Amino acid sequence: MNRPPTASHDHAAGGDAIAPPPRRRFASPSLAVAGLLATLIATPAGAQPVLTLRQGQAWVSSSDLRLETSRGTDVVLRDVAWFADSYRSPIYYGVGLTWWLPRHREWGVGLDVTHAKAILDGGESVLASGRVDGAPIDRPVVTRDVIGRLELSHGLNLATVSGYRRWLAAPRHDLPQGVSLYLGVGAGVAVPHVEADLGGARTDRYQLAGLAARGVVGLDVPFDEHVSLVGEAILSWADLHGDLAGGGSFETTLLVPQLSLGIALRD
Repeated sequence: MNRPPTASHDHAAGGDAIAPPPRRRFASPSLAVAGLLATLIATPAGAQPVLTLRQGQAWVSSSDLRLETSRGTDVVLRDVAWFADSYRSPIYYGVGLTWWLPRHREWGVGLDVTHAKAILDGGESVLASGRVDGAPIDRPVVTRDVIGRLELSHGLNLATVSGYRRWLAAPRHDLPQGVSLYLGVGAGVAVPHVEADLGGARTDRYQLAGLAARGVVGLDVPFDEHVSLVGEAILSWADLHGDLAGGGSFETTLLVPQLSLGIALRD
């Protein structure tokens, strides 16, 4: 989870560098979600659409970060820390559109977009293994001494297609439905806005960077037949493989827990 910056440790003399693990490969994200998008397109007529607008707090777990450049850097920084900064503009938010099926109203399909942030903690001391500018390294370093900046601050954008299951309480006499508990699981793509400074080259652009997944448990409390208050606990996962200017790249896998409140609007 997020941690405040820590003082750097004295650099220890390193021996032979530990070679970083081989680069991972992944299938095209568009192929991974094609079947789920087809499910949305095939949603039967008469399904109840619900638009959910959510806002709250996100966190980002620590992760290993791999960096490569054309100048001889191929290094893994172990267990680096990230800040979520959920309330710094642009703030954390989510938008979801769910269709509850007409004949089996406890089941639904939906499309969710999440805008979170992940900002690398440059002041932390972490273990580096591999090569930096062609020189072997296997010792603690301050993160910013290897990469000046890495931010997904406009943001860590995730688009997922989900399946939902809900449990409905008995409705009140003046409402078409009562309180409901729901669970959802989905998969999709990560489209971060990458801002980085590495080896004198600056990156500043959106990228289709890998696969994403999302799980949610939520509670829907209706005010009337059209509006509900919604509370959700969400866990998102993103496997990122991004490009950096000057022929570089980065890889990391992030877990993003979230707590949110929102409004659900029904037709």
